[in-house]
Amino acid sequence: MWARIVPGFHTLMPSNGGTGRVMRQVIHGLVSILLWIVFFYYWFLVTHQSAGAGVLLAVKVLAVLVLVGVVATILWVRHNERLARRDRRHEPRTSPPEVLDTDHVGRRVASPGLDDLRRAKVTEVSIGRDDVKSYDVTREGE
Repeated sequence: MWARIVPGFHTLMPSNGGTGRVMRQVIHGLVSILLWIVFFYYWFLVTHQSAGAGVLLAVKVLAVLVLVGVVATILWVRHNERLARRDRRHEPRTSPPEVLDTDHVGRRVASPGLDDLRRAKVTEVSIGRDDVKSYDVTREGE
């Protein structure tokens, strides 16, 4: 694939697998060592420069932000621990009373009652001409 994109790419890849692989690892190692040397050299240059007012302000702002983050995390953990001590997860939730006066569209509902609807195996739902939704429980065998 690369031979079509980059002209002469096939000459960059070694023909024999063993020698080329070793050479590639040696080159990668040398480049990595060189880059680490450059990295430490620039850190040496940075640490031996005098810090101006802007640098000190940036360090103060970063310190405040880190402190705020640590305090917020500690407060959040304490809040969660307090909630866990109450252990409200295992208590049954109270559900609001079920009312079947209107449907979600706002139509009036006529039904035999929620208990009958729950026990019914088949329920017919229809909308009358006066825009009333009715739930009719059919008896078995009808």
